[in-house]
Amino acid sequence: MIKKTLDIEIDDSDIFKNDLLDRKSEIENLTSIIINVSDPLVLALDSPWGAGKTTFVRLWQAYLNSEGKQSIYFNAWETDYADDPLIVLVSELSKWVKEKGGDEPKFKQWLPKIKKVLPFRNNWGQVQVISPRTPHTDIAYPA
Repeated sequence: MIKKTLDIEIDDSDIFKNDLLDRKSEIENLTSIIINVSDPLVLALDSPWGAGKTTFVRLWQAYLNSEGKQSIYFNAWETDYADDPLIVLVSELSKWVKEKGGDEPKFKQWLPKIKKVLPFRNNWGQVQVISPRTPHTDIAYPA
């Protein structure tokens, strides 16, 4: 039987206080790379199940927040029930825009561009994008 370990508590006043694997230097180094790169970049965290990838990303996001950097946490494994992961990803982007006090009309202006670049098809073959008003459920804006 596989047992899930408890998530570590991340204290905003001392992010790495409970990090027994001392990941601070790796997070600082990766942050420096990400901030200074000007070309497109793909970064992969590859490690066996239970090795701490999710904890690393949660610590990294807390660190970025403490440095005034904006980030979105999206765990594809938590939403692997969705037929098309793009639906959930765009919903998370929409939710993030709203939470950060973003301009929803501006987000609506981006939707046609999103449809052109990242289309997906429903069972009837129509290209659609989810509504930014109702994350995860409302499918609107038919092409």
